[in-house]
Parts: sequence; structure tokens; C-alpha cells
Amino acid sequence: MIRLFAPCPKFIPLLAVFIISCSLPLAISDDTDTDREALLCFKSQISDPN
Repeated sequence: MIRLFAPCPKFIPLLAVFIISCSLPLAISDDTDTDREALLCFKSQISDPN
């Protein structure tokens, strides 16, 4: 008998990660301007090697 759904258990966690990563920008977009500025400042401090 052929197993058609054998790769599905491996596929489900990948699908969950994809859905979460796509929903994060939607959650961030409702923030205020000061929250966005703080996030940009934090990102720039992380990426700055000095």
C-alpha cells in the first residue's frame, strides 16, 4: 500500500513557522510611531559593529 501522507508530519512544523513569520509584520504594523522608532533604533544598535 502506498503511503500518500507520510511527509505530512514533517511538513506541519514548517507550515506553522511559515504562518508565524508571515503574521509578525501584520502584528507590528498596528504599533505606534514611537514603537517603530524604538524598534528601528534597537535594530540599528544590533547591526552596528562598534
